[in-house]
Amino acid sequence: MRDGDFGVAPDAGPSETSGQADDLTELLEQIARFVEGDGDPPLLVAALRAARLYCVKPEHVGFSAIGPAGAGFVPVFTSLEQMALFMAEPCNWFSMPGNDLLRLLPEGYDIAVDLGSLMPVRLHAALWREAAAVRGGHG
Repeated sequence: MRDGDFGVAPDAGPSETSGQADDLTELLEQIARFVEGDGDPPLLVAALRAARLYCVKPEHVGFSAIGPAGAGFVPVFTSLEQMALFMAEPCNWFSMPGNDLLRLLPEGYDIAVDLGSLMPVRLHAALWREAAAVRGGHG
């Protein structure tokens, strides 16, 4: 996991950033297909798990959620630029691979991707939970 102040990314070495642009491009393409009704849920989940995602860092341990469990969601962003489009003022943030995020996400919460973008999307937890059940795994 990486932490930082809004707009100031920690230095990343070449090994950490290699492949991240491709993972992000794949995730954005899969989201676009999903929104258009032409998506493949297992491919979307795979892209989500592979991408590095950014979240607002709350004052407490865990995720910053909007709404209660069972009806709420956690805002996640595909970049610091996308986070800046949504946030009214600077904030602390953290990032992690999507696989870890989905594994650690509290029960009863969906994710909302890039809320400040032209194509924000809420992805329901059933999407990755069903994919995990098919694989025989968790989260």
